Amino acid sequence: MIQELKISDKFYKSLYSANEFREKITSIQNEMLEMSGVMTAKDKEEYVNHTFLKNQYIRDLFIPKGEIFITKIHKVEHPFFLLTGEISILSEIGKLRVSAPYYGITKVGTKRGIYAHKDSIFVTVHPTDKKDLNEIEDELIAKNYKELEEV
Repeated sequence: MIQELKISDKFYKSLYSANEFREKITSIQNEMLEMSGVMTAKDKEEYVNHTFLKNQYIRDLFIPKGEIFITKIHKVEHPFFLLTGEISILSEIGKLRVSAPYYGITKVGTKRGIYAHKDSIFVTVHPTDKKDLNEIEDELIAKNYKELEEV
């Protein structure tokens, strides 16, 4: 049975306001990008599969055990699915540790830190008729929180 995102004993409410979290997660991401040996999504393209359907884009990502990554800022609400593995998700609402099978909803404005406790497969499904990855990113991802406010 697939589990849905629910507040449970695995959920720990954030100690920060939404704005404080946004500042901290962005600062952490910037610091990580300055470290030697840190890879970005473009460096790990072999871990991503893209599927294009009518009005849908499906992205599945393999996350190796021990990997930490920070997502981009989402402009469009969409579902996500953890098909295999176990991850911790850190967002402005708090921290949640989940095991597959699991699904949840990514709300507009979400940016997360994710840690893989086990090798994991994380899938997102996005509403779009685009087929070009750059166009999809422009449509679905905000470059920063200021851009998100303009949407």
